[in-house]
Amino acid sequence: MKKLFTHSLLYGLGPQIPKFAGFFVLPLITPFLTNLDYGIYGVITAYAGLLSMLGELGISVVLVNTFYEYNTNDKWIFHWKRLLGFLVVWSVIYGVMLVTFINLILPNEAMENRWKILIVLFIQSSLFNSINVVGGRFFQLNEKPGYILVATAISGIVTVVSNFYFIAILKLGYMGWYYSSFIGAFSFFLFYSIPLLFKYKLLPSFQFNLRYLKRIFKVSLPTIPHNYAKYLLNSSDRVVMERLNISIPSLGAYNVGYSFGSYFSLIGMAVGMAQGPIMARLWFKNTLEARIEIRNIIFILQIIFLTAGFTLALWSKEILPILYRNKDFEESYVFAIVVIMSYMYYPMYWASINKLFYSKQTLQLWKISFIAGVSNVILNLIFIPIFGVMAAAVTTFVSLSYMGYSGFFLKSYKKLKDVNYYPMAWLLLSLGCLIIVYFLKDINVQNKILLSGLLIFISLSFVLKQIKKINLSSHIL
Repeated sequence: MKKLFTHSLLYGLGPQIPKFAGFFVLPLITPFLTNLDYGIYGVITAYAGLLSMLGELGISVVLVNTFYEYNTNDKWIFHWKRLLGFLVVWSVIYGVMLVTFINLILPNEAMENRWKILIVLFIQSSLFNSINVVGGRFFQLNEKPGYILVATAISGIVTVVSNFYFIAILKLGYMGWYYSSFIGAFSFFLFYSIPLLFKYKLLPSFQFNLRYLKRIFKVSLPTIPHNYAKYLLNSSDRVVMERLNISIPSLGAYNVGYSFGSYFSLIGMAVGMAQGPIMARLWFKNTLEARIEIRNIIFILQIIFLTAGFTLALWSKEILPILYRNKDFEESYVFAIVVIMSYMYYPMYWASINKLFYSKQTLQLWKISFIAGVSNVILNLIFIPIFGVMAAAVTTFVSLSYMGYSGFFLKSYKKLKDVNYYPMAWLLLSLGCLIIVYFLKDINVQNKILLSGLLIFISLSFVLKQIKKINLSSHIL
């Protein structure tokens, strides 16, 4: 558990530092932004996400597999060079596709900055992404959290300063986000490219043929629907609202609430990166005791997520005006509450999805994530015209809950004969927490303090009890 939380902070939370830094700079820049700025940026980002599934073609999973498969004799370096070479070539093709598509759907309100947006997006996607993808995996899998921490901390500071400069000082509105994002990506590129290319001699090799590509695509391409689901779940609602002629300012108000709520997902992504190697080592022990230990860790994480999410959602009404110092955003907290509670699914999701990855059941992933993403789009198309923008937040909760718990009911998972995680009980608990926090969102501050303190006390007692179980099972292992 100590290693899990330490790695979460170092190379788990590390890659999210720029986003967390952006969170803390909000009070300084939001007075200079409008719902229109958030709307334009949200729409373009959402449309760009339509092609996100093609960005790396699922090569990340091949990087991980080859690293562990050939780690004993360093053959993984040979494979990584060829994979990097392919990504370099593919990134240029992808960059052309991306800017061509964005040029076709660019909102009229952003036409004055069309070429600036397209140039920034092309350079970032075609030149930086390949090195950043491989570099991130290299330092994560080689367990070098210190370097990732330094790289992300400095890049985060650069991003924050750029955000403040372009938005608060130059008053460039939504364009400030594009410029600062570009500069942040370039910083990462420098940190990763210099050691990869010169110290570790991980130079791209272009000696790959159709036979080689077919072999890696057999593993990587089935993960595309799985990875694409992240877009369908997190960004497609903006596209649907734009297609349904929801006004850009209204869409911007929703985007503010969603953006605030999605900061909680950064914790999930951070812990997700940290728990992967730990869970893998336990799983491949192939003992009942190890699987019980995995379950105990998952239960601890689930309680922590429920407690942290409930508390943050409960205080959203008070926190959001402090960060977003703009009266246009005052009512956005109701969207933030639902979005925050949507990310309660993470620990239970890892419990099932990890086992499918370890068992090389990647063909089963679309049944979880892609169906969840498509369901989110369909539900948005049905309910947004009836119930308005709030329907998008509710469908996000429903779809993410499906993704978090559906894996337990797949035949391929049941064949693994894993220990019982009681998924339905946890799902009902998450739904109950959402309902309770939504109805208590407007109680006075004193009651919120009492409720938060009581919840933290109960959760801490449960976590300590589970940690004792882990300590006991570690002696057995």
